[in-house]
Amino acid sequence: MKTSVSKNLDLEKLASGISKVTLGFRCEPSVKLTLAQEAQQLGLNLSEYVESVILMRNDTTTQVVEKKVYAESPADEKLKSRIITLEKELAFYENDILKAFYTSSYGQTVSVNDAQGKTLSIKIQSVKDVYTVLINSFRKEEGHV
Repeated sequence: MKTSVSKNLDLEKLASGISKVTLGFRCEPSVKLTLAQEAQQLGLNLSEYVESVILMRNDTTTQVVEKKVYAESPADEKLKSRIITLEKELAFYENDILKAFYTSSYGQTVSVNDAQGKTLSIKIQSVKDVYTVLINSFRKEEGHV
């Protein structure tokens, strides 16, 4: 028995899939512009940013950021904007996927080579340790990251 919400969407196929799929939706141009600007502030492309927003949709950090109340003077507005940007960056880097890696790897020691080729031995004791391992797991080529 196929479970689907429309003729074109096969939920069983989605549930058993292992590779990423494309998700599209229509929105007002102003929404896309806002998302693109937020992505640019974080150094991400629009697709990466929207994916992170979707993945973090139930994350309490993101909900708290949007509900905070700030003073409304011009100087405070600038600070408010900076705080929101920093909290969104933090929420992006401390997402559910990174936390799952942390939970499954806690206490393990992982060896990786840094950008200079030096071997690092990192004991996973924080989300920051997982992030460090992931970043250093990429191979740097001459002239490229």
